[in-house]
Amino acid sequence: MGVYLDHNATSPASAEHLARLVALFNRAAGNPSSPHAAGRSASVALSEARKHIAVTLDAEPSEVVFVSGGSEANNIGTRGVLRAHGKPLCELHAITSSIEHPCVLEPLKHLSQTEGLQLSILPVDENGRIRLVDLLREIRAETALVSIMVANNETGAIQPIFDFAQWLNAVRWLKCKPGTDWRTSGEAQWPEWAQCLSPAITQTHLQNLHLHVDAVQSFGKIPFSQWCSVGYDSASLCAHKLGGLAGVGALLLRRGRKFEPLILGGAQERSRRAGTENLMGILSFGLVAEALSQPDWWVNIETMRGRREKLLRRLESCPGVVINTPEIGSLPNTVNVSVVAPRFRGEDLLMELDLRGYYVSSGSACSSGANRPSHVLLAQGRSTEEAKNALRFSLGVNTSDEEVDSLCAALIDIFSKR
Repeated sequence: MGVYLDHNATSPASAEHLARLVALFNRAAGNPSSPHAAGRSASVALSEARKHIAVTLDAEPSEVVFVSGGSEANNIGTRGVLRAHGKPLCELHAITSSIEHPCVLEPLKHLSQTEGLQLSILPVDENGRIRLVDLLREIRAETALVSIMVANNETGAIQPIFDFAQWLNAVRWLKCKPGTDWRTSGEAQWPEWAQCLSPAITQTHLQNLHLHVDAVQSFGKIPFSQWCSVGYDSASLCAHKLGGLAGVGALLLRRGRKFEPLILGGAQERSRRAGTENLMGILSFGLVAEALSQPDWWVNIETMRGRREKLLRRLESCPGVVINTPEIGSLPNTVNVSVVAPRFRGEDLLMELDLRGYYVSSGSACSSGANRPSHVLLAQGRSTEEAKNALRFSLGVNTSDEEVDSLCAALIDIFSKR
């Protein structure tokens, strides 16, 4: 295999991970719902994996719902949550952003077009981030859902959703003295961006609002203390961006929050997601979660960040290259650029690198081959040409200094011949 630099699409499992996984699976290869000994051993192994994931996120095991991947988790966190209200969707309001993954944007747009869901799509600034002032201004009495990603899969830009989640948790459960306005209580913390919340919004409105975060790209790349907060109500997760198997994901759903299941049938996952569990995938997820609990993982993440910085500096020096990833406040492994050199397109660079054995992406793997400009970069203010000629370099924890150095040398060589 060449130099793999598309870890935001999927990160190949290591030989060590696969060996551990096969050994684990061979001891628990039954159906977790079966009553015999093989089924019980599979059920125990599934529960252990669930615990590892819950511990990683400081959650309860019962709050982890296994699904088929990040897309299903995001559909549950949006469509499933909205339908659980039991009201016609035309009476409900949802807020999301213009740079969300299609598995968040498309379900919400579909509900808006077909069932009249009131939908607000927040703009982003030149760095691809929402403004919390814009978010607060959009909250109304009918707002049932806010769905914002933690970090963007194309550019790596980290959203300020942690600040919002912390504030939301504080004001939801703020206890005031009798006769005291909850907004003016001395214990209330109101940052400047929160002061534009409509006076019509009450604590009850905020308690009924569901905050869903798409954490697929941030999971295992950003320390959980920087985004994992009791202020969110659900989060979508998967492990195949970190060397786990694809085809499995999880929805972290806080206790007391409800959704309408998308798949009905058996009683698996406490009747929240029917269908025999993908035991092999879940065990792989659990092994990744175990690794994330070790200090060495985060040491490797910081080393990866240094390699990303080296690549970013090299790309900045290439003629006709525009950097789309913000230098501060982005994933430690992601660099997104647009190629605007005369007679040289992003597709040309992608093919040149592919021929030399460097595997990078033109953007989101879900949109590759569509020949459409990136909706993320258009929302960020890039031109159609820049948005069509974008490349994403995404490193993994096993990407070496030698691989980054050889990529930089290849980039110098390619651009010197243009």
